[in-house]
Amino acid sequence: MNTIQNYIEAMFRDFPKTKKTQDLKKQILESMQSKYEDLISQGTPEQDAVASVIATFGSIEELKKEYGIEEDERELLDSGFLHEYLKYRSFFAKALAAAISGIILATIIPILFDRPMMTALYLLIIGIAVFVIIAVTVSGNRYERIRSHQYALASEDQVEIIRNQDHFSRIYPILIAAGVLIIIVGVALHVLVDGRLELLPAATELQKDQPAAMLMVFVAIAVAIFVWASATASTYKQLLLSKAQDAGAWDEHMSEKKYGWLYSVTMPLSVCVFLLFGFLYNAWHIAWIVFPVTAIVTSAIVALLWYSHKSAQP
Repeated sequence: MNTIQNYIEAMFRDFPKTKKTQDLKKQILESMQSKYEDLISQGTPEQDAVASVIATFGSIEELKKEYGIEEDERELLDSGFLHEYLKYRSFFAKALAAAISGIILATIIPILFDRPMMTALYLLIIGIAVFVIIAVTVSGNRYERIRSHQYALASEDQVEIIRNQDHFSRIYPILIAAGVLIIIVGVALHVLVDGRLELLPAATELQKDQPAAMLMVFVAIAVAIFVWASATASTYKQLLLSKAQDAGAWDEHMSEKKYGWLYSVTMPLSVCVFLLFGFLYNAWHIAWIVFPVTAIVTSAIVALLWYSHKSAQP
């Protein structure tokens, strides 16, 4: 049912937000929902019912002419190229999640071992993870046309993306909740095990460090879920993004496009700070926190710069 509503929202995204268009959209939606319920009551599978209802919607072009909305003169995005981009984004989400989680998991090495060989292994893992992040990001440059919205989606492609987005939106809250639960369980186990080890006078330094290492495993798993889910959700959001439909999301997209280069400055600096604290103070186990802090601060700076840019415009 949500797929039908999302489809109607997408079809009307270029229409003016007037009472007349809202009433028309509501009327069409109610008609389609009624037909959908009839098909379901007749035993039609849900996906077939949705496809049938959408197929009967017809063309939106006559309505656009009636409301004086100009034709979208952008070139239609080739379906093959679109599906290639979707495969890339799927791989990107998994690779990014694995690389970031790998960095967190790697902190277990300096937590448990204080030997030069182990430090070298730790830095090697960090280097591999950073290389993976850069490589998968750069490999997406060939899809700049999609990322800058220099295209128009064919109706059937738009329906497919809306359907996929609708399906993923159902499991997205579950994934986020699962990630939060994993962190809570990790912290609880850390406190429990650490408390018991404090009562053991014969506990070795290695044993005392094990609760912190265990916590890093839980954090890494949770972060992998967060990163993969967020990257996947953003894929559908960007493909369906429209200035007329979602001004807030469009502003966010344009701000990152104008000031996103700041990340290429702040993130390498965060690596330098990370290495500095690691080598000078042997704080490898906690220095990783500089990466999420840098990302948050940079996002705030980008938002402030974009707000200033918009405020300066007449």
